Amino acid sequence: MDAKPLICRDESGELFSDVRLGGGEATLWNVEFRGEVTATMVYDGRPVLDHFKQVDPATLMGIMNGRPEQVLDDGRHYYFLLERD
Repeated sequence: MDAKPLICRDESGELFSDVRLGGGEATLWNVEFRGEVTATMVYDGRPVLDHFKQVDPATLMGIMNGRPEQVLDDGRHYYFLLERD
């Protein structure tokens, strides 16, 4: 249930969760989106849901969903890829 939505590196290369920028942490839920159940990250401090679907063993496709002023880019949803490092 515990998710760290914004993992960054500091000046020394150490990883940290940027809770200031992310408005807190997040939780993971199973949520239906466009007719399919997705792994969904629900942000604690923002009206935003990130839905994820697996593309291949190393890649997830994500789409931001939530309040339009938070997630839409020129009227369109924001899509992104996450690749395993």
